[in-house]
Amino acid sequence: MRGPFTGDDLKGRGAVARRFLSVAALAAFALLWAPTAASAAPTWLAPTNVSDAGTNTEAPQVAVDRQGDAVAVWQYADGGNFVIQATTREAGGTWSAPVDLSPPGSYAYYPQVAIDAAGDAVAVWEYYDGTHWVVQATTREAGGTWSAPVELSPSGQESVEPRVAIDAEGDAVVVWEDLSDRTIRTAGRAAGSAWSSPTSLSPPGQEARGPQVALDAEGDAVAAWRGYEGGKWIIQTASSAVGGAWSTPAALSAPARSAEGAQVALDAAGGAVVVWERSEGANWSIQAAGREAGGAWSSPVELSTPGQEATESQVAVDPQGDAVAIWAHTGTIQAVGREAGGTWSSPVDLSPSGQGSPQVALDAEGDAVAVWRGYDGSNWTIWSASSAVGGAWSTPVALSVPAWSAERPQVAFDADGDAVAVWQRYDGSDEFVQAAFLDAAGPQLRGLSIPTSGTAGQALPFSVSPLDAFSAVGATSWSFGDGATAAGTAVTHAYAKAGTYTVTVTSADALGNSSTATGTVTVAAAPMTPPAGTGGPGKAGRSGKAGKDAGSTRATAGARARVKNGRALLKLTCPASGPCKGQVVLSLRVKKPAMALRARKKAPSRSVRIGAASFALAPGGNATVPVKLSAKGLALLKASGRRGLKASLGGAGVKPGPLVLKATPRRHPAHPHRH
Repeated sequence: MRGPFTGDDLKGRGAVARRFLSVAALAAFALLWAPTAASAAPTWLAPTNVSDAGTNTEAPQVAVDRQGDAVAVWQYADGGNFVIQATTREAGGTWSAPVDLSPPGSYAYYPQVAIDAAGDAVAVWEYYDGTHWVVQATTREAGGTWSAPVELSPSGQESVEPRVAIDAEGDAVVVWEDLSDRTIRTAGRAAGSAWSSPTSLSPPGQEARGPQVALDAEGDAVAAWRGYEGGKWIIQTASSAVGGAWSTPAALSAPARSAEGAQVALDAAGGAVVVWERSEGANWSIQAAGREAGGAWSSPVELSTPGQEATESQVAVDPQGDAVAIWAHTGTIQAVGREAGGTWSSPVDLSPSGQGSPQVALDAEGDAVAVWRGYDGSNWTIWSASSAVGGAWSTPVALSVPAWSAERPQVAFDADGDAVAVWQRYDGSDEFVQAAFLDAAGPQLRGLSIPTSGTAGQALPFSVSPLDAFSAVGATSWSFGDGATAAGTAVTHAYAKAGTYTVTVTSADALGNSSTATGTVTVAAAPMTPPAGTGGPGKAGRSGKAGKDAGSTRATAGARARVKNGRALLKLTCPASGPCKGQVVLSLRVKKPAMALRARKKAPSRSVRIGAASFALAPGGNATVPVKLSAKGLALLKASGRRGLKASLGGAGVKPGPLVLKATPRRHPAHPHRH
């Protein structure tokens, strides 16, 4: 039951009623680091039921924010009444239990929903208050609850067919059809503010139907509709700078023949495209007009093949201005594309015959996904095809289960290229809403933490919280730019040397889609201050006793070390419980002079430091640490000959012990052969 309208009141609404378009704002945004993605083939996951079982639900709509959070709305039969319901789903989560948005006990139809970049949503619908049809709206902050509905339309008027658009910041505009005076009206709100009073968009005294509206990233608006002029329906448009007045309506289609079904989309800067259907007498064709931001509208161009029936047009535009239009062509689905500032391509078939109700969406990069319903001779099935930016369309895949019928598909993208489709399906007794997810992107690398600076030997923390909108998260790996790697979402790493390093983190989902991000860390050299007891100033320094590095795991060295070019090459190993850092000290015992022996009988020898060097090792790591020997050490090494020089290893962060230093033998040139 529709409500208390006569056939004359509803005349001309059929062309509008068969379209259910969600309009979402396209937003350009910047990140401190920009992840890159490696994608497996985009994959549609199995559909899930969204509405409650046993309720007759229809006319679903869906909107998705840039993080992948989704909102779906629909109307459902509550006894003899219809109520608007909504469900939400955070990225990586599940659909919430449906909640009622409209007041109970009456008729509410044709909901629309839009969502901003942060996940704040606006839903609108038409509602019969017992006397008149009014336009109602409700809002919801991300993660919050829906507000009580408010009326946007003037009291005492018959207001129907609302459409809503929202920009990145949450500013919203609603347009609708006023059947009382046959005009198009609008109301708007700044984010978090009250709705404005309604104003008229269409020329006074002229019948107007079928409004649509879109916003750019800054909140500039363009509305389009069909107006009755000179015995024909023509496509008209008006625009408004953010917070400003609406322009005088302009005609887009030629007045010689009727046109209807206007659809409008904007890029991030305000460039606009409008598509519509125009009567050619024996058939209908698809036309389009466009304009640069703030510029004049172009003359209409034909998108469909002349002389062939084309209806149900839709259009989508990415933030750069690339556009895709889609329509039903004598039982098949066709599409055309246009690069920003370019011309439209020739139509291509996306489907076999027996298809209709197409919808299309573009992601931030210009990748496209189309959905429609197709008839197999027994039932209607929801189908989809996709196209990478500038590429060919994929082979269609079925989204709904072929048994029983499904119709009224809708689709929306997030910022990463993942998509959500919804539709209504009949199971033999009830109609209900289903949803499916197109997983085309790797996990979001949320909470990425890469330190910008550190010190050699310091254990630096690295962490990330990967979240995939639709699939389970797989492995996460790190590459630290010095040849070392690690696995896990929270790891540590110590750099052995000073320098600037590029850190790379990669996370994959269960389907093989991966995301990668990079950061830069600048590592300073470790302080060279000798630890206590290792030869520094004062008595403790002259004692030759090994110092300790409190709280540090100690590295171990081999029993022998080669000396090359005046440096002892110590091979140090750090246990897995590391990291290890500190300073190695090489010393040896030498006899005191005779005078000193007579004066101090208890000290026949003393410890002499012959070299020291700092080091830093990652857990489980090993490295060769060069220690420059003093002149005295080199002299004693030379005097030791082939037996080697017995020295002591000590210092901070290293296990003390004896060490034999041996000079690396010189290589003599081979003797020439004598003839």
